[in-house]
Amino acid sequence: MKGNNNMNEQNILWSRTALIAGFTTIGLVLATAGCGSSEQTSSTDAADSVPAVAKDVQTGEEAVQPAALAAAIPAPEVPADALTLADVYPTLSAGALRYARLTELPDGVLLQAEGVSVTQGDLEKDLADVPPKMREEMQSNAFFLLEQKATMELVTAMARREAKDPSVDDDQLLRGYFDNLTQGVSVTDDEISTFYAQNGNMMGGASLEQMKPRIREHLQQQKQQEMVESHIADLGRKMTIALSETWVKEQAAAALDNIVDKARTSGIPTFVNFGSEGCIPCDKMIPLRAEIKKEYAGKLNVVFVPVNEERMLSSRYGVRGIPHLVFFDKDGKQVHTHTGFMPKEQLEEWLAKSGVAM
Repeated sequence: MKGNNNMNEQNILWSRTALIAGFTTIGLVLATAGCGSSEQTSSTDAADSVPAVAKDVQTGEEAVQPAALAAAIPAPEVPADALTLADVYPTLSAGALRYARLTELPDGVLLQAEGVSVTQGDLEKDLADVPPKMREEMQSNAFFLLEQKATMELVTAMARREAKDPSVDDDQLLRGYFDNLTQGVSVTDDEISTFYAQNGNMMGGASLEQMKPRIREHLQQQKQQEMVESHIADLGRKMTIALSETWVKEQAAAALDNIVDKARTSGIPTFVNFGSEGCIPCDKMIPLRAEIKKEYAGKLNVVFVPVNEERMLSSRYGVRGIPHLVFFDKDGKQVHTHTGFMPKEQLEEWLAKSGVAM
């Protein structure tokens, strides 16, 4: 399948960077920059199974273990009428903090849940490790830095709470947690045939039978990733997560000051094409995008995002292959995403489902 990297991407489902809010690019940027995580803790349920004090093998000094840290970070007390992030800033997050509660937290604390705490100092430490050329971009996206940082800790805390053996290391814990979550995912022959028919131009002349195993693997990974992301986005309904209301208000304006969020809050449907020059299927979208923009002038926002220039924005919208297409309705709600070239007939079907008048 030539010219399209969505079928050649590595299986990122179990990588820790991919689990950070599902924002692969952000995770890779942070990993490359050497950013660490704030104190990783587990739930208080683990306290009975894991010793709170152990000896450091090198220094011989006592080291505090995750269960003890968890016990020191209680579930936050949140007013019953506290609004969620989605209530106040509906387009700010589709990830783990979407249903977090906005409230006042102690000075310097940005997020708190049972066993998890992220402070302003944690973010500043991470930003200090980022290469200078990336730092300004990430400073203006501090909310998303917080979200990707907190997500790993929130997921780990949830996994440790449900684990039969909470003493296992985090990687093994997360693998088991998501293996259990996605074990029922399967792909039908009809789904494979449909994908082949819709993406025949990417197959390099190979027959359906030849491509069947690769398509099945790709679709299964895609379904698993979508299930993981949906699970992560629902964390705020499974555990109490408190966000600093004052800090979020300060960050929201900067976070939403970009071409995609401006378009999706304009009151009309929006079609966004993430891509890059020189990518064959991306270049095939150029005349189609121009045609759609002309035909639907005044009824539809048509936005192109160059992924090499807008890394944080691309990360936020889950871009793992290009071209990556996203459709929003007039209320800014995401209706559909698609990775790969999309012919005009299919594109117009999704525009209609997004509420665009033909």
